[in-house]
Amino acid sequence: MKELKDKYIFSKNDFDKQNVFIKKEFFNIKNNRYEFNKSIIINCDCIFNESIYIEGHQVIKGSQYVKGDQFIKGNQFIKGNQVIKGNQVIKGYQYIEGNQVIKGSQYVKGNQVIKGSQYVKGDQFIKGNQVIEGYQSIEGYQSIEGNQSIEGYQSIEGYQSIEGYQSIEGYKFIKGNQVIEGVQHVKGDQFIKGKRTLNGYKLIGRGSITINHIGSRNSHAIFYFTTKGIIVLCGCQFCTIKEFKKLVTKKHKNNKYYIEYNEAIKYISAIYKNIK
Repeated sequence: MKELKDKYIFSKNDFDKQNVFIKKEFFNIKNNRYEFNKSIIINCDCIFNESIYIEGHQVIKGSQYVKGDQFIKGNQFIKGNQVIKGNQVIKGYQYIEGNQVIKGSQYVKGNQVIKGSQYVKGDQFIKGNQVIEGYQSIEGYQSIEGNQSIEGYQSIEGYQSIEGYQSIEGYKFIKGNQVIEGVQHVKGDQFIKGKRTLNGYKLIGRGSITINHIGSRNSHAIFYFTTKGIIVLCGCQFCTIKEFKKLVTKKHKNNKYYIEYNEAIKYISAIYKNIK
């Protein structure tokens, strides 16, 4: 272990053959946890048999396994996978290149980027933006104050609150209620058991239908089924279906895109009529 002015640097010599941390001088018996009063860098895979508390940042150039809770006052960067058996609190941002498993609850004050998949057994609260490149499974409730982007599927057992934009590439399943204050894009199927609110609109029925590769942009259009009618998200437009039809008529008149959009409007309107 090298001690520098602003950080500790740990190597394989500071761990046993099973990658368990062995530096007892950092263990606080009273608090029953490892405590570091500055940032730490770990240049290998690591296992902590107790909770850890870090006053500064944490950089791990392998995988991390913590059998208790984890509290970090600064930022966290992990090159491999991460498993936390207890709760996790990160006061800065969090970046994980592998998968993440949290068996308690999770709180991240900054942005969160997970290159793999994420599983949280408790509740999750992210004050910044969240990017998950794999799937996401949360057994408690989820609150995101920024934007959320999930490239795989998403499963939430509790309720979900997103204050920014939400993008899900796979399917989505939520057992509780859902509140989205920004715009939502779900490429796959969406199934919500509880109540749903999008940008102030209460969703009904299946929630939404996405039609891909449509119109002059050759992109997607999302039709949301709400208590106040059908709301359309297409490009930068977020409006009622009546307003959308007027915009299509004005821009495309009788060209092929006019026909595409109008056939889509007829199809969506027929489905909405059956939902009501």
